[in-house]
Amino acid sequence: VALEGPLKWDPLPKSAALIRSIYVDVAQGVPVAVEAAWRDELAPRLDFYGMVIPRGEVLAIVLRPEVHHRGQLTAQMRPAGLIVPGVYGPSADDSV
Repeated sequence: VALEGPLKWDPLPKSAALIRSIYVDVAQGVPVAVEAAWRDELAPRLDFYGMVIPRGEVLAIVLRPEVHHRGQLTAQMRPAGLIVPGVYGPSADDSV
């Protein structure tokens, strides 16, 4: 199952709203694609960019940058005067 999304040679989006819209569309497609192509077994090995690794490791490789960049964004929000949302539970800003 292939995910639909922008390609590296596509023109850059012209607004933050368009970037968000594209991100939401692709992000919503990920669980659908995984559910259609995979089952509960995370142990079977896949060829992932030339590495033969367990499916569970593929998921971890895909999720790590997402978690890292979410942390970067939340770390920059408070100094910018923005309210930091609860990501993995309440944030310090939730009690304000």
